[in-house]
Amino acid sequence: MTRKIIKACVDRVLPPERLLRAAENAVKENPANAPAFSFSPGVGVTPLAAPYMAMLTGKKWKNGRALRVRFLDGRPLVQAKVERFAHEWSKFANIQFAFGTNPDAEIRISFEQQGSWSFIGVDATPIPKNEPTMNFGWLQEDTPDDEYSRVVLHEFGHALACIHEHQSPGSKIPWDKEAVYRYYM
Repeated sequence: MTRKIIKACVDRVLPPERLLRAAENAVKENPANAPAFSFSPGVGVTPLAAPYMAMLTGKKWKNGRALRVRFLDGRPLVQAKVERFAHEWSKFANIQFAFGTNPDAEIRISFEQQGSWSFIGVDATPIPKNEPTMNFGWLQEDTPDDEYSRVVLHEFGHALACIHEHQSPGSKIPWDKEAVYRYYM
């Protein structure tokens, strides 16, 4: 029986016992990650500034950072394609990716789990060094380059603290919830 491959990004959520360490690491990495809220009577707690894109501002890496990236497994041709497309982010964000074999790499990539996913920004820091922080579950040697581009840029966006647009508190998407539920049933 052939297993159907679902090509969807699955959000990675830290287990509760790692949340505090992730928050502490986030502020140590980039002091701008410290919570910045205001309180208004009748309104409650609100963020002081909205991000320019759908991003969790408390999970950003320090500007100008060179993030170390290590492959935990995978075929060399697939790894090379992932590396090539990941570097596109450096043209638009003040960040670099240093691919290599450093055991302390902040981003650790696997190809062996289902789906494609990444921990969001500095949430990768409390993950044990022998575990992946990003996965590409369906990329193969013969996968078209436009699919590589789409998936690799998407997952590395998560690694830089970007979230899905529909998750943004500022999102004004007029969802047809019944149609969405039917589709994903």
